[in-house]
Amino acid sequence: MGINMYETQEDLDRETELAGIVEICFQSQLHKLPASHGIDYAATRDGKLVAFLELKTRRFAFNHYPTTLINFKKYSQLCRYSDAANVPGVLVIKWTDQVRYLTLTREARALAIHKWGGQTTNPRDEEDLQVVTHFPINLFKKC
Repeated sequence: MGINMYETQEDLDRETELAGIVEICFQSQLHKLPASHGIDYAATRDGKLVAFLELKTRRFAFNHYPTTLINFKKYSQLCRYSDAANVPGVLVIKWTDQVRYLTLTREARALAIHKWGGQTTNPRDEEDLQVVTHFPINLFKKC
């Protein structure tokens, strides 16, 4: 995880910008986790861990698709970390028109749809095709 061969400086800049938005939205401080953790950020408030987060940006509007997806490995790692620390796991996505988040509650996890897929239109290599986790976009709350 971390920077893969297709992640550009522009991608990293977008993630940093989104992290700033999330800090305001959640009134917390975000800490970038090392790539070995497999998820993006830990959030703290007054030095206390309050959440683990995965941040994504999309190049289309919120209502463009009925679901959004995340790599299954990142999803399972986010769930594992949040369960182990007894803090929320949160998926935050910045679409072209808005920022929304999904707290991975038991109810949200039950609505997850796991499929074989990924970047199927123009796969760059064999890792673009993988198990992915879809969530209905109507589960996401505005930031």
